[in-house]
Amino acid sequence: MDIGNKIQTIRTNNGMTQAEFAEKFNVTRQSVSNWENNKNYPDMETLKKISDTFQISFDELLKDDRELMAEIDQTRKKAKRLRWVGLLAAVMILLLLGLFVLPKAVSAFYYNPLQVVAKEKDGDGEMNREAGRLQTDISVYSELFLPCRHFDSVYVRDLGLGKYGFTIGQSTWPSGAIQKQVNGEIVRNQMVLYDPSILQKPTGNAFEWTINHHDVNESILKSLEDNQKEHLKENPGSSEDDVSFSLGLAGDPKFASQQLQGLDDHRLYLAYVSFNRVMDYDDARKMADQYELISPWMGIVTDRDFNEVIGLNSSYETGVMLPFDQKKYPFLLGSDDFELTQEVDLDRLEQEKYARKHMISMLSYMKQQKIFCRMMDPLLFDKNGAGSDYFQSKIDYISKHGLTVYGIAVIADKAALLSIDKEENVFSIATEIY
Repeated sequence: MDIGNKIQTIRTNNGMTQAEFAEKFNVTRQSVSNWENNKNYPDMETLKKISDTFQISFDELLKDDRELMAEIDQTRKKAKRLRWVGLLAAVMILLLLGLFVLPKAVSAFYYNPLQVVAKEKDGDGEMNREAGRLQTDISVYSELFLPCRHFDSVYVRDLGLGKYGFTIGQSTWPSGAIQKQVNGEIVRNQMVLYDPSILQKPTGNAFEWTINHHDVNESILKSLEDNQKEHLKENPGSSEDDVSFSLGLAGDPKFASQQLQGLDDHRLYLAYVSFNRVMDYDDARKMADQYELISPWMGIVTDRDFNEVIGLNSSYETGVMLPFDQKKYPFLLGSDDFELTQEVDLDRLEQEKYARKHMISMLSYMKQQKIFCRMMDPLLFDKNGAGSDYFQSKIDYISKHGLTVYGIAVIADKAALLSIDKEENVFSIATEIY
């Protein structure tokens, strides 16, 4: 007896019509008719209900129905295969999530050096490419805080989960010198430099002006002479040779000049030229042009306390990057041209009014880069955001007073430095091997 006949026997033995049987098991009368005529079979769930309702064992219900048993066996095998396929698919999805989606999702919560924030082009406007966050950040940071060591070439490797490897270098460097570059990692907002000295700020007394807190209208020489006279007055019997109040890296002018005489004729030096009096930006530019200095960097007065080395490049190479927000940061990276096809007039940045916009844009930009600033120098931005006041005070000072220059950092040889040392407004020159 097959399953169709068994269902018919069960129905008639219980005095039920096909319609009543169909209603009991929530199917149509036609379905019951098809079962009894062996046109198709009930599904497993309905068979189980029939077994339970009429107290017939499931095995007895299926006994001798080889075709249905074979179909059930095939269904079980198919279900088993589907379970394995589903499991395998789930594993594959988890692997793909782990390999591609999860790292990006985690990285989204941390500093991303690959985030596109600028466009780059050459001086002719022919080469267009995108510049990432780290490339823009280090370009602005190095110009502000690393005299004559402008880093604007960056290669980044995304290692996933907020971790990146990078190489920071220079796109241009003086003839006869070696390109400076540093490798490192950024791991979830923490930076590790394999050679920290490459990006180390200069010593705080590199320029004489940065450590004596002079009035911007007073000469360093007069200030030191007044201090010496006061000392001699308070210490009778002392001589002028007994004490020097010069605290800059180069020492007093006489000693600094002697040090220059001992330099190697065949080396390039990074020189910090301290002015006796602060100069207007345009006058300092003229002086730099007169000696055809390599990559002159202007030390800019940013408040009444000269307690740090901070400034800007006064000349630019052919590579120019355009920031993502020209209105907010005009002249941030050397140009105010918005369209990539326009010519870039770099000479304008040699004028004070454009250089001032450039300086203010750099300070304004750095004010917003709290994570990057903390990675480079934890003292720039603490967790309470104190760095915002640090940068804003300098923006306010320059906006009010314009650009004045306390010294120039240059890359030069011995002969050029000896010539510069004779300038009337040069107080002293400190050097280090470039």
